[in-house]
Parts: sequence; structure tokens; C-alpha cells
Amino acid sequence: MSHSFFTPNEISQFCQFATLIICGEPIPPSAGTPLGYVDFCILNQHNPDPSMRLPLPPGVSTQTVFVNGRETLALIPDQVAPISGGHINPAPATSLSSGVPAPVPEPSQQKHRWYIPKRIGS
Repeated sequence: MSHSFFTPNEISQFCQFATLIICGEPIPPSAGTPLGYVDFCILNQHNPDPSMRLPLPPGVSTQTVFVNGRETLALIPDQVAPISGGHINPAPATSLSSGVPAPVPEPSQQKHRWYIPKRIGS
């Protein structure tokens, strides 16, 4: 599974942090979210071992998508968070201040610069 990205010590730390979230304990701002925790949660959300399916911390923006017919949480791409350990690196995206994705312009309004090589001999 995705455990190979994380050390046993990190996984133990993640499980302890998840206990704080589940119990509703206030998380001191100085403690923060362990580095890589959000990545671990996303990567293990469908893990057959329920003890590895940890809750996301409050305030993490996600979108529910369907992958192979399975409901899956994905991080919203425009989220900038120091809580990611670098295993998942979402690309920046445009969004409105409400957090709703910005409308995509019609194809006729988009400007593309495509390089289409000419065939040799034409």
C-alpha cells in the first residue's frame, strides 16, 4: 500500500494526531498538523485496514470525485497548505473568493499557442 512513502515513526505520529481530531481535542496552533499527514489521509482513504483511514484535519478543503466508480476525496488544487509533506503537490488553480472554482472561458475566448510541426516534404 502507500505505507512505503512513510516511516513507521511517521505513521505512529499520524495515528496519535488522528486521535486528537477524533476526540475533538483542541489542537494547539504551535503543534500544527504533522508534515505529510494530509498526504497520508488522501493516499490511505481506501486502505483495507480501517486503522489506516485517518480523518482529515478541520479546515482542509476537499472535493469529492469518483475514481473507478468509487467516491474519493481529493485536495482542492488551489489550497496552499504547509501541512502537505510534499508527496502530493497540487497545481495552482483559479478560484473565486468564495472558494468556488472560477468559470472556465469558452474555447473561442481562450488563447492557445500550439506548435504544429510541418511535415517534411509538404
